[in-house]
Amino acid sequence: MKNRMVVVAFLLSLCVVLFSVRLPAQETVIDTNATASLFVFEDCNAPNCDFDHFRREITWVNWVRDRQDSDVHLLVTSQRPGGGGWDYTIDYVGRRNFEGTTKSLSYISDPNDTDTEVRNGLTQTIALGLVQFVESTSLAPRLRVVYDEADVAVAPMEEDDPWNLWVFRVSGNGSIEGEQTESGYSLRGSADADRVSEELKIQFGLSGRYNHTETDLDEGDTYVYTSEDYTANLLMVWSLGPHWSIGGRANANRSTFFNRDLAVTIGPTLEYDIFPYSESTRRSITLRYSLEATAVNYELETVEGKTEEILPRHALLIASAVQQPWGEVFGSV
Repeated sequence: MKNRMVVVAFLLSLCVVLFSVRLPAQETVIDTNATASLFVFEDCNAPNCDFDHFRREITWVNWVRDRQDSDVHLLVTSQRPGGGGWDYTIDYVGRRNFEGTTKSLSYISDPNDTDTEVRNGLTQTIALGLVQFVESTSLAPRLRVVYDEADVAVAPMEEDDPWNLWVFRVSGNGSIEGEQTESGYSLRGSADADRVSEELKIQFGLSGRYNHTETDLDEGDTYVYTSEDYTANLLMVWSLGPHWSIGGRANANRSTFFNRDLAVTIGPTLEYDIFPYSESTRRSITLRYSLEATAVNYELETVEGKTEEILPRHALLIASAVQQPWGEVFGSV
């Protein structure tokens, strides 16, 4: 009993000693680099946009996944030049303390570059544009400018585009079907050639469709149905400035469905773009008005007894292609 009381007394004394000792206060550590960093939101659906690679290579900014938390909204768009490769436009949209500050850079990859080389070139260009925003933060003194001097002097050369801004597209498909009483096949194809510059826009297209169907009737006869549709389009528009353009449009069409042996349409066109051409990779809203005449040769005589006639025609096209920090809009009416 005496030993038990000694143990209890010892434990009570130990508790008193422990509670009477004042522990040193724990210091709160504030990461000044994090609070002074630039918060960047990456918005890129273009080829070779690798968010993980950007984050690994550009470590002197904070990458966020919510646009509302960012100081800079990084918007990357791309298009295919006529000579191949990729033409990237990098827009820096300032937010919060940088509201109203914008910047735009361009990066054009070589047609022979690998995906890794294109990704590295895009990363380097993105980093160059972010320096302007970091220089106004407390992290600016930590940045260093490094220049890799070329082994040999390189004389400046003009850009060589063997395709002269032309972009070509060719597509085709077909199908074949067969049943006990019906069989048929169809063929479709198209070819486009476009050239867009600040001075002149040319769009030329060819398309064709052919359908053939054979159906066995109850009387032992065979019903054959064939439809053809061929179209050629040409649009040429010359620039009158950053917004207005004028030119002409021509169209030729043969269609058994519309009873057209041949229809030719031609006339002037006036085009207005709300945004200047220099912003076309990011936003474009175009209004195009055409006043035309159509000469038609009919395959079969119409219900009005006509085999040919000339008809007036006019058309209004409204087309948009917008890619902004809030989202994307594409469409036409």
